[in-house]
Amino acid sequence: MTKGVRPYHKGDRRRMAAAVRADIPDMDGEMRALACQTSTKPDAMSDTDFEARRFQFTDG
Repeated sequence: MTKGVRPYHKGDRRRMAAAVRADIPDMDGEMRALACQTSTKPDAMSDTDFEARRFQFTDG
């Protein structure tokens, strides 16, 4: 089952990273590797930097 990106948009970098990490055990191969890399990026950002990013979420 594919969730897409929208469920990870939590408005807060820590909650977003935690949501990605929580799903990593259910992912396979390349998707797991990508999620691991993605979940560490918010850790390296400040709250201000994260809030300044514009995330464009689309359906489809």
